[in-house]
Amino acid sequence: MRNLIYQEKIINEKLNDLTYHLAQVENLNVKLDFCGEGEDYYIDKQIEQAYGLFNSSINELYLILINYFETQNSRELLTIFKTDLCHILDPAYNSILTLEDPDYGSIFYVSEDLNKIKKFLLPYEAFDEKVNKNIGLIYLENILSNTSCIIEELDRKPSSETIIYNSVKHVIKATFPNYMEPSEPFVKHSKCYRPDILIPSLNTAIEYKYATDENRLIKTIEEILIDVAGYSNHSIYKIFYAVFYVTPGICTEQRFRIIWDEQKFPKNWKSIYVIGK
Repeated sequence: MRNLIYQEKIINEKLNDLTYHLAQVENLNVKLDFCGEGEDYYIDKQIEQAYGLFNSSINELYLILINYFETQNSRELLTIFKTDLCHILDPAYNSILTLEDPDYGSIFYVSEDLNKIKKFLLPYEAFDEKVNKNIGLIYLENILSNTSCIIEELDRKPSSETIIYNSVKHVIKATFPNYMEPSEPFVKHSKCYRPDILIPSLNTAIEYKYATDENRLIKTIEEILIDVAGYSNHSIYKIFYAVFYVTPGICTEQRFRIIWDEQKFPKNWKSIYVIGK
């Protein structure tokens, strides 16, 4: 039993690592498009390294899963698994594919083999992504909702989105070690929603917004809505948070909910309203 639990722990860690490496490939490629002269060489090296880490990690996961399926006495599943994915052991193997969204000109990086592996794991409760993700989202929303308390504990005086975000990011990083800080918008055409934090393991992107009056708050919400369509088919990020930190007296949370709901955001776009002190 101990060995089984240990195997499941390692497999989940490998799955998270692969999601992170895949997101890193995408993030670095976007960064490459925005880099200054002379930076492209170093970013290309980082991209090459990210590809290498992904390929080696999926190779390791493949071997671990062979042992896991044997432990579970899943012989038929193991036979199909080997038949479908034995090419992962090929020294020239490269799992990451590049796809382009013709409607928005966005490029996504995907791994069909990683998706296949996840399907092979569907019969096993230990790898239920929905359950694990829901627990993670509960922790995340608790952190985001308590932004004001975190800032107060740090004795910061928020006057910009950067100050607010920098106050909270350490708590998020400690809770979700695979989090990322994109230096550029990860969807090229995006104008208003530029995530401060990406958490690949939760398929989640987060951005902080700061407002000192209701007009600015409403304008920001309307601007974010413009970007929604461009994120609808993203290969990694499926859940989007806009955290609005406002000075006291702008409007009640009930009033904010009415303003947000009027814009008819998709269900995977979530808002968190934080009133500062």
